[in-house]
Amino acid sequence: MSEEREYPPTIKWQSGIIEPTKGQDKKGRPVTLIPDGHPVRMFFPYGDAREFTNSWGSSWMYAVEMEGVPHTLFANRKLHDALNQGGVGPTITLEVTRTMEPMTNRDGTPWVDDTGRQRTQAIFNVDRIYSETGQASEDAAVEALGGDVVGGSW
Repeated sequence: MSEEREYPPTIKWQSGIIEPTKGQDKKGRPVTLIPDGHPVRMFFPYGDAREFTNSWGSSWMYAVEMEGVPHTLFANRKLHDALNQGGVGPTITLEVTRTMEPMTNRDGTPWVDDTGRQRTQAIFNVDRIYSETGQASEDAAVEALGGDVVGGSW
């Protein structure tokens, strides 16, 4: 008798959709698709990641919650670095936005693939959320608590 294993939904960004969409991947596992340019708040209950290495390089698996629902987030190097720069850690909430930007050659001309389509690259913007009102910077949080910000973050 084989036992069905339940997986939390995996978070994936998808170009061409307008709002977050729930669905399934090719293996029938749950997935939450996030549109490019759509900010998503993620709560990191543990804040650490499990690293995996394969023929494409390293990736990191994070346990996150979106709107109170457990999810799995697989991060490539670019997203992992952005999360660390944003201050990922235990019980931290981050707002993550992915945008796709066109790539250019050194001379400024569009970098196109073999089919003539311009190549794009993912850019991740990560902001730390300090309160439910959306205070997203350390300076704003210090000022909200009545502190003075001199020369940047406290």
